[in-house]
Amino acid sequence: VKIITENSNISVSGTVFNENEQRIVGLNGFKTDFKPKGKMIIFKNKDIPGVIAKISSVLAAKNINIADFRLGRDGFGYALAVVLIDEKVQKEVLDELKQLEACVFVQYVEI
Repeated sequence: VKIITENSNISVSGTVFNENEQRIVGLNGFKTDFKPKGKMIIFKNKDIPGVIAKISSVLAAKNINIADFRLGRDGFGYALAVVLIDEKVQKEVLDELKQLEACVFVQYVEI
């Protein structure tokens, strides 16, 4: 599925195994694999060492538990993390993640 608006261009690929097992397997050119439900942070970054540690440190400092962490690479120097979390994230946390050196894009999603 492609969604094109004035401000964005998003592509999502999914698969359905049965009525209780849906998965997102592609997001904006990145291979991934996660269940599209709950609370999550989508984080695009430069694919360099230490980014996962920095993301988890920011969340741990705010007492936000990571339920699942999925990472995909595009082969062009970027990575996409889908971080499933247990609680809603406040704007201040997203702002702090956006300040990380390698950050390209951060979005909170709740399905």
